[in-house]
Amino acid sequence: MSENYFTWYGITPAFFPDEKAIRTAYYRLSLETHPDHSDNHEEAMKLSSRNNAAYQTLKQFDTRLPYLLGLLGFYTPEEKYSLDPEFLMEMMELNESISFAEGEEKASYEKQVTDLETALNSQLESLCKTWDETQEKSLLESIKEGYYKRKYLRRLRQNLNNEDAEL
Repeated sequence: MSENYFTWYGITPAFFPDEKAIRTAYYRLSLETHPDHSDNHEEAMKLSSRNNAAYQTLKQFDTRLPYLLGLLGFYTPEEKYSLDPEFLMEMMELNESISFAEGEEKASYEKQVTDLETALNSQLESLCKTWDETQEKSLLESIKEGYYKRKYLRRLRQNLNNEDAEL
């Protein structure tokens, strides 16, 4: 692995790294790389920009997850990932049911989406924590699938919220 945000911050690559260590490294490097504290303003600007990008990427699980998968060779943003057909069919049926539902029935479907999100997030968190402890490469494909399922559910949730806003 070439130098990356984790190594730049002196942190072991992990889906759940020490968040305090991330903040500490960010603030330390902010002081060290600040353009006002450097004779080489252009280089300091590059380092400061990199520090900001590193912090924005590593501070939250949602951005850290695809970043780490990418570092490990299991993700590219341009990738066309094919989700499990059974999952897709279930989501399409749910989406269709939601589009025709009103009132209490719609609230019931919204709860169903919330329950699916909760279960998926729990499963994904467990897989990621296990990987952090074991570095077991075989877990990465399941983590990647969980990431894409999570993205799908979030789009479904956004569609639900947008429909409500249009009414």
